[in-house]
Amino acid sequence: MKKISTSAGLRFLLCTASALTFNAYAENVSVKITPGLWESDHVMLVNGQNIVEMMRKQMEKSMASMTAEQRAGMEKSLANSGMSGKSQYCVTPEQVAKGMDVESFKKKMESSQKNCKVNVISASEKGGKFNAVCNMQNGSTSNATGEYIVKSDKEWTYNMVSDGVMAAGTVPGAPAGKMHATIDAHARWKGSDCGSIKSVE
Repeated sequence: MKKISTSAGLRFLLCTASALTFNAYAENVSVKITPGLWESDHVMLVNGQNIVEMMRKQMEKSMASMTAEQRAGMEKSLANSGMSGKSQYCVTPEQVAKGMDVESFKKKMESSQKNCKVNVISASEKGGKFNAVCNMQNGSTSNATGEYIVKSDKEWTYNMVSDGVMAAGTVPGAPAGKMHATIDAHARWKGSDCGSIKSVE
């Protein structure tokens, strides 16, 4: 079965968007958000192009000649990759009470991408900022700055801007060269029952 591939640099951008859930937030400060099921959606643009749309079109072309089983597998692969643009996660009361320290956030981000260094500029119960510099083995580079804002106990927003150089094959259909990427994310509380959705580690 043909799989959609993303480069390390692109995976870092996606990881950044998906990792900034409650557990990435506090410097041992209790962030006042409501426990339960949360849903976040994000839009990622690379040089003005919507990456989710690009990947969806790539999938449609690839799935045209696939069996039903292969199509189901490819759709699952896309969902697990973080490219769907939407994700759900569960926040427990214990996580809200405990919070998460900045050093744990840095280690989580840097362990997911060995070629990136993360610097947390500020972090509090109301929001925070960070900077990440990546020099990937495929030649891609990026310097990203992100900010999140806890708007209420049931809503938070996040945005990131990254500039660098994109190696060939980083984004299917996109040429190599200078890269300007943006991520805008918005998360909302959906309810107290998480159902089968697991909590964020």
